[in-house]
Amino acid sequence: MKRVLAKHSCTVICAVVFAFGLVAQDKSAQVRQAKESVWILREDGIGPAKIGMTLALLKPMLSDKVSTPEDRDEEDCFYVTPKRHPKVAFMVEDGRLSRIDVDGSGISTETGIAVGDLEVRVLRAYRHDLKVEPDAYTAPDGHYLTLHKPKSPYAIRFDTYKGRVEHIYAGRFESVQYIEGCE
Repeated sequence: MKRVLAKHSCTVICAVVFAFGLVAQDKSAQVRQAKESVWILREDGIGPAKIGMTLALLKPMLSDKVSTPEDRDEEDCFYVTPKRHPKVAFMVEDGRLSRIDVDGSGISTETGIAVGDLEVRVLRAYRHDLKVEPDAYTAPDGHYLTLHKPKSPYAIRFDTYKGRVEHIYAGRFESVQYIEGCE
């Protein structure tokens, strides 16, 4: 009788351990999925999208049908805007993601800066790492606040007007500096 109970106890314990293992695996997959669904803007990407990835890799992440320009001249640089995140646009240059534009609230940087925040908040968050320049169109009321670490291929630029963030661009340093987007 003791052997039967011991064997039964071992079976129950093994089943419980196995079930907890499945729950733990499922939980870690949920955490990973949650991180990818919350889009945080970084110098090198947003959510699961990374600067430099091909359009073919980007398309499935957007969960949208993505069309490319029909005119060959426009294929060098164009934008893709996902329906799920209409305030975010992906700049694609030569078939690769080069820049991410954020034009509305709801998406923030790793430090919590979002469109609509005060320019002073950006200056405090990034302190001496920012290069402050007059906006080409709206100076003296507008500024470009660019965060570019030495030797990094990436940057973030905050476009401000009258003390508020109006746009945020992240991606390749060269692409972030384009004033007219793909123009």
